[in-house]
Amino acid sequence: MECDSVHSAIECKLKGKEIFLPQQYMAISKIARSDPMPYEARYLDYNFFTDFSKELIYKSIRPGKKTGDPVVTDIRMLEYRPNGTIWYKVGFDNELQPLPHRPTPINNIKQINSLQKLYAARIPITKRKYQDLQDLKSVLPPSCHSFYDDLPHSNR
Repeated sequence: MECDSVHSAIECKLKGKEIFLPQQYMAISKIARSDPMPYEARYLDYNFFTDFSKELIYKSIRPGKKTGDPVVTDIRMLEYRPNGTIWYKVGFDNELQPLPHRPTPINNIKQINSLQKLYAARIPITKRKYQDLQDLKSVLPPSCHSFYDDLPHSNR
């Protein structure tokens, strides 16, 4: 699979590196390949994720309908458009095309930017995990401590 070569390139760049923060993974991911161009990486936080659970209008994202047609595992890219349609590619060099399945009729399809976010705040980790990370700070550089101090956690 194409993603295996991406993972392999990143793993090669990670060899021998000390990683203390998630941002360091992103930085290494970007430089894992230079030709034909560096990988693109974006740091996502809780604001990125949208709750589509109440607005689902497609029963399937399979691009084909009969035997021999493309299946879900052939999809290389999905694009959700603000008008509620889904476009797909089965090859990175192919043009985007609309998903052939008709969406389930919904009277008022909302614009993506008007949908509710999936999370209202950062998801807290358990108290135990938080404490384990605090214990690890003894082997981390002091410049990284504030990241681990600021992690949201539950008191249970």
